[in-house]
Amino acid sequence: MVASLQLGAKERAVVVEVGGQQLLLGVTAAGICRLHELPQPLPPAEAPKLPNLKDLPNFAQLLSQRLRKDA
Repeated sequence: MVASLQLGAKERAVVVEVGGQQLLLGVTAAGICRLHELPQPLPPAEAPKLPNLKDLPNFAQLLSQRLRKDA
């Protein structure tokens, strides 16, 4: 599977590669159908970047501040 997009509760569009060819498929609870044959392959997706943990706020400190504010 190259890409996938949720369209509804049980529906999605997927791009699969078969024998060097990429196909756009519609997938539902009732079945799978080919929607389109891509003339050119999709560009590779960038890997998601993880946040730098040093830049995240200190959870214990935030919780402590919030508890003092609510008291």
